[in-house]
Amino acid sequence: DNLRQRPLPIRMLYGDGDPETAGSLTVFRDYAASPALPVQFRVLTRADHNFYSLTHSRDLAADLAHFVASADRR
Repeated sequence: DNLRQRPLPIRMLYGDGDPETAGSLTVFRDYAASPALPVQFRVLTRADHNFYSLTHSRDLAADLAHFVASADRR
């Protein structure tokens, strides 16, 4: 409920190699939709739960850097 009190931009990242992704996306998308919260969702291809590979770590870092930079401009 803290997210509703301070609706800051939120980025949620998942890996499609993580068996928890489908359930988590369903729960958090439903939560973010009612009432609408400024949440962006992204699923990284072939990433596991912890983004262990160097490729996924780099993709994650680049994605978050872009998100933070765009959030600073709001």
